[in-house]
Amino acid sequence: MKNQLSTKEKLVFAMITCIEKYGLKNITTRKIAAEARINVAAINYHFGSKDNLLNIALEQTLNEAFVNNVEEHFTDKATYKAFLEFFEETFTGIINYPNITNAHLDNHSSPKKDQNNIANKFNNFLTDLLVKGNKNLKAQSEIEKKMSVVQILSAIIFPSLKPHLFESFLEMDFKNPQNVQMYINNLLEKNMEKI
Repeated sequence: MKNQLSTKEKLVFAMITCIEKYGLKNITTRKIAAEARINVAAINYHFGSKDNLLNIALEQTLNEAFVNNVEEHFTDKATYKAFLEFFEETFTGIINYPNITNAHLDNHSSPKKDQNNIANKFNNFLTDLLVKGNKNLKAQSEIEKKMSVVQILSAIIFPSLKPHLFESFLEMDFKNPQNVQMYINNLLEKNMEKI
């Protein structure tokens, strides 16, 4: 069977699954091994430690969220519709995988170099959004455009991580894709031209 995962791939996938199931602080090597259906010793054999496996899993999810997702949505040109779809998918992804998102935001157990790697990837992601949206953003100066990108992303991350805080006030269920689209569209209309 060509699509069978290697032991290392199974362990990375199991770590990602465990982060979402149990939260970062409740992950054990036994839970990871059970999820992967592999002996606990395989974690140290292939990765040296649970922390090394965690860093690889977080790196993979960062690449999926930031690098691959941006490339997928903005293949040839950045349009308002591409931004709308990108941010809708981002919002929904955070709602569906809050523990993965929190792991990236809260990973205090990582060595400083890994935290810097996350910050660098995030800054590269913001720069990509700025470059792709440069013609669409209503702001005039470079710093205002940068602030617009941060404001848009912040207005997506916070309510998607804590939807229950906003759903009553907005009278919207964020599990409904039409509500997410309405919220994102309203946010983008204030910051971007429909080019």
